[in-house]
Amino acid sequence: MRILPVVFLLLFSFTAFAQTDSAFIIPAFDTASVFSLRVNKPCSSERNRAIKDAKNGNLYFFETAIVTPLHTKYMPQVCKSYHLRYFYLSEAKLGYEGFNPLRCYVAAMDSSVKAKYGDSIKARIVAKADSCLWAGVSSDTVEEKYCHIPASLADTSIFKNHFGEFFHIKCDSALYRKFKRLSTPMAEPVMLIGLLVEPDGKITSYKLNCFASEGYIYYDDTVKFSRVYDSCGKYLLPVALRALAKYPVWKPALMENKPVRVWHTVEVVFEKEDNKNGAIEK
Repeated sequence: MRILPVVFLLLFSFTAFAQTDSAFIIPAFDTASVFSLRVNKPCSSERNRAIKDAKNGNLYFFETAIVTPLHTKYMPQVCKSYHLRYFYLSEAKLGYEGFNPLRCYVAAMDSSVKAKYGDSIKARIVAKADSCLWAGVSSDTVEEKYCHIPASLADTSIFKNHFGEFFHIKCDSALYRKFKRLSTPMAEPVMLIGLLVEPDGKITSYKLNCFASEGYIYYDDTVKFSRVYDSCGKYLLPVALRALAKYPVWKPALMENKPVRVWHTVEVVFEKEDNKNGAIEK
């Protein structure tokens, strides 16, 4: 019977020094109004939790984005070399509106990681993961956001905006007026068209990303359910593609200073053409 207390004490000792799961726990916080004082207490709690985890040697690399980055599958291994655990948090999980105190944890943890490894540590880790990505997708299509130089047209006379190249294309007056009647008087027919630019700069495919007008935006497959698109857009698309076909060679996107295949978006705005003399009607 004397053996039982001894065994109990030994088991208690082993339990006290056992390795526990250091995986980050996402708190079940609902988003709260950023203007409410209610966010102060949970934010402070999450910040203190991050500082405590860091002091205990549990350091995490957090990456947040609306769309999951392609390099996420390489991040855990790269982070492991720095003794960091990698976590990807989608903005949908954090909440697009209000204020999620979890952001306070992420900010405090980022500060702890930078204090140990330097301010550029996160950028260096992402760069290494991107290099791994490049090694695996050299023959695949790369998202343009990963490219150091986005694909672009060599013709610098083409106006550029935040979508990329900006083309004004003339279209049939009757079709233009029909679009106005079906949408709104102030709307202008606009298309965002994707070009598949090969490493040699040649275009091998086109796709309609969206057909937009004031108050109406139709993305991808949803355009086929649009009354405006069915009556006008499907007739405007060939007009846009014929105009874009006049520019067969583009500057390819670069990743790690090497040309890669990439989908590049251009914006096409249609303007009414006077069928009598070819001038654009205002």
